[in-house]
Amino acid sequence: MISSLRSSNDDFCAKVVIYVSFGSMTVLSREELIELWYGLVNSRKNFLWVIRPNSVAGDGQNIPTELLEGTMKRWYMVSWAPQEEVVVHPAIVAAVPVICWPYYGDQQVNSRLVGEVWKLGFDMKDVCDRAVVETIIKDLMDTKKDKFSRPVNRTMKLA
Repeated sequence: MISSLRSSNDDFCAKVVIYVSFGSMTVLSREELIELWYGLVNSRKNFLWVIRPNSVAGDGQNIPTELLEGTMKRWYMVSWAPQEEVVVHPAIVAAVPVICWPYYGDQQVNSRLVGEVWKLGFDMKDVCDRAVVETIIKDLMDTKKDKFSRPVNRTMKLA
């Protein structure tokens, strides 16, 4: 994965990690950022969140310190990561299955395809709520894990 993470915490990189990234154009509200963060933390899963500077609306360009001061054994928030290196790491499992939260443009259609047609993950629709995020993560990684294994394995063979 990212060499600085690997050297600072081999234990983190040895487990399955949720990779969170919203690309270069999405701007979250401070409330959305906090809801997503709590949902991730409450899921009790490891995560790597790439959150670029100026990706939080208003005065939120500075991420609240309580979000950054957590137990670094379970999560990392970084401003940049080499995406190609991250998604091929075994802990990320090639970023499949996927939890989609469409924001604009063709993301609505892509999200519905991932969740309802290809069955490679969940479509959060238009909801940004910590309980929903936590439930979807637990479903994806625990409760309904086997449901996604066949479509994911089929997709991995295509790559």
